Amino acid sequence: MTADTRQGPQQRDLGFQLRQEWDDAATLLPEATVPELFARRVAEEPGAIAVETDDEEISYARLDARTDRLARRLVEQGVAPGDNVAVLMRRSSDLVAALLAVAKAGAAFVPLSARDPVTRMHAVVAGSGCRLLLVDETTQDHEMTSHLAYLRADAEIGADAPPRGAPVETDPFGDRTAGPEALLYIMHTSGSTGAPKGVAVTHRNVVAFALDRIWRSGDHNRILFHSPHAFDASTYELWVPLLTGGTVVVAAGQADAALLRRLGGAGRITSLWLGAGLFGALAEADPECLAGLRQVWTGGDVVPPAAVARVQSACPGLTVYDGYGPTETTTFATRHRIARIHPEDRPVPIGGPMDNTRVYLLDDRLRLTEPGESGQVYVAGDGVARGYVSQPGLTARRFLPDIFGAPGGRMYATGDVARREPDGSLNLLGRADNQFKIHGFRIEPGEIESVLAGHPEVSRAVLLVSKTPDGSGHLAAVVVPAAPGRRPDPEALRGYLADRLPAHMVPARIVVRAGLPLTAHDKVDHRILMSELAAADAGPAAPTAPTAPETAATAETMARVAELWSAVLGVDRIAVDDSFFDRGGNSLKLIGLHARLCRTFGVDIPVQRLFEISSIRAMALYLQRAAGPDEGPVLVGDPRSVSAASARGAARRDRIRASREHR
Repeated sequence: MTADTRQGPQQRDLGFQLRQEWDDAATLLPEATVPELFARRVAEEPGAIAVETDDEEISYARLDARTDRLARRLVEQGVAPGDNVAVLMRRSSDLVAALLAVAKAGAAFVPLSARDPVTRMHAVVAGSGCRLLLVDETTQDHEMTSHLAYLRADAEIGADAPPRGAPVETDPFGDRTAGPEALLYIMHTSGSTGAPKGVAVTHRNVVAFALDRIWRSGDHNRILFHSPHAFDASTYELWVPLLTGGTVVVAAGQADAALLRRLGGAGRITSLWLGAGLFGALAEADPECLAGLRQVWTGGDVVPPAAVARVQSACPGLTVYDGYGPTETTTFATRHRIARIHPEDRPVPIGGPMDNTRVYLLDDRLRLTEPGESGQVYVAGDGVARGYVSQPGLTARRFLPDIFGAPGGRMYATGDVARREPDGSLNLLGRADNQFKIHGFRIEPGEIESVLAGHPEVSRAVLLVSKTPDGSGHLAAVVVPAAPGRRPDPEALRGYLADRLPAHMVPARIVVRAGLPLTAHDKVDHRILMSELAAADAGPAAPTAPTAPETAATAETMARVAELWSAVLGVDRIAVDDSFFDRGGNSLKLIGLHARLCRTFGVDIPVQRLFEISSIRAMALYLQRAAGPDEGPVLVGDPRSVSAASARGAARRDRIRASREHR
């Protein structure tokens, strides 16, 4: 695909208008690395709080000393500038220090998710050429440590540390990074060939993002770090505060309604990022949980206008932004401040470019499209990553010469299709390819189909996706047996995938079919397959009656829980022993259910507990025990819910106060 350089008057006029927009977005950036900018923050305000957890507050000076200790140890282990270091640690203040220490040592960090199968971790480590793995107390016994040299980062950070209150060490390690063009991290996304692809992001990319003028309002002084560090939203959560003098507030657990209400209400966080799916789930179940925050950024998929309206109504002092951008353009390429009165029947725009970013809508001949016309989104500027690690062919296809920029510049072909509105804002319309997003995760169907077809009992596999307006959806797969008359077990196939792919890429259902229906053009007819799945789902099992030992109060609780399930899952008839996840549930929908259960029954359930009690019957019995042995369910409006919640809150405050006095 080459650019058509013949431009008429309209093309020239449009180009002139867009160049004015690009000039407005241009700002001067320092020629500095991430450690250099962090060092400036340390020098300016050494006593300011850089990282905060439930247990401690860590100043910039102390965080600097912690990272220096680990950086020295990394060098002793042979880490040199240009190396890549894998990081498999839980979210904590030690993780923040570890990532910065890797950067100081001149290396790039390669984040690993503990939820991913070991086979996928091996692919990530091998593709990135990592020779060292950083772990902590919670991951030191992980299977990966038997295949790769490893270092206990938390132990090294705490080794020889001065006692609390003592002066901070003043022997700075410095910065061994080769320069702004060196890699800061390699983050992996789904790949169409059956293996994840690593996006190489430089210091310059992250510095440009973190110093964007949009963060200077004062609303981003205290940002919640709750995303996995293997997800690019963590770039916003970590580097925006650390490079601008703010505070990273580390979330100990899942970012559920209870946690956000506690942190936002106390002023401990001023802003956060929520994927469109999680934003929608919280907006539907408990929009007031975002009260106390100044800004919430959402995106990663289509943002439901109705969810925005609910949040804005419940939290009139809150500003909501839609942020758009693939990992290849360093988290956000565009942003849109959503008006307080946004029509619910109109999509939420992705807005205009971030600083030092240019966004083009081009047709298939790489010509600028006119306002009102659709085109593929191309992103150029300082946020565009170096490319894909060890994949020069794919890099050349997606990272093209910037035909509108300075010589040597590049633009990234996102694959997204958008339309430019008369006011200049962009509206996403879909994809130019078959890639899609569910729950904020980018998924290439080819990766799942390739792995599934690698099973010895499968000859062909087709992935089916059903999206919902809230940004969530369901995955299903249809497989054709490798041998006629032999039927592979669908659950065994799901287990096969679970051993090789992240959980969000494992289809909820796998259907075995003798062959695949074809269109007149000999392509797989997805419409027929989708209609067959819909027909199979048309008659779910009716609710199961309670067994004899169950009391009338338990039956009432089960009925109320079933109502909440139906609201979250969009399913009318559910058996009390069905698994929430087998009926289309996922972690995002579970957070929405969790908020509803807590509000309806006046209880404080750890959201992690719901992963273990995933049926209506189990949840009802748990709620009965939480209410007390002689009491029925405590519903909202019942005086017991208020008194019980007050008593629990007082008890928690007493425990916290006692633990602090003990420390």
